[in-house]
Amino acid sequence: MRWVIVSTIVSVLVALQVSACGGKPSPRARSSEIPVTGTATLAGTWLTNDDMDWGYRLVLVPDGRFAMYIDRGKMGACQQKGRLTQGAGPSTFTLTVNTDGCNPTGATGGQLTISVPSYTGESLTLMYMVGANQVRRVYQRDPKVPRPN
Repeated sequence: MRWVIVSTIVSVLVALQVSACGGKPSPRARSSEIPVTGTATLAGTWLTNDDMDWGYRLVLVPDGRFAMYIDRGKMGACQQKGRLTQGAGPSTFTLTVNTDGCNPTGATGGQLTISVPSYTGESLTLMYMVGANQVRRVYQRDPKVPRPN
């Protein structure tokens, strides 16, 4: 008799344990994509880093001006400034660099086509080509900087 009671109590405790855990956690809700209608949509301060542990701080102004601040660790910090203009589609832009403190020649005036394959308001993905290599960077909105109006 005692064995049946102990066995029943253990079964109930195991059942409670399993139901309390609930199994796998529910998947985190993915942020909804927001249509890009121009540079004003993307305005704000954005942060990311890369596999070399360089830190990137991208500031986009609603009128298309941009500034990129790059912390290159032991190589020191540098910045690039220029303008984004609307490209062939709503999520495609042309970047023109006016100031480049990151390259030894300081060459400016070059243009780069940038696409925005993903934008949620909190996350911004930029994609562009450097030679034959595709670069894809995912930026997060800087939580310390208020959103522009």
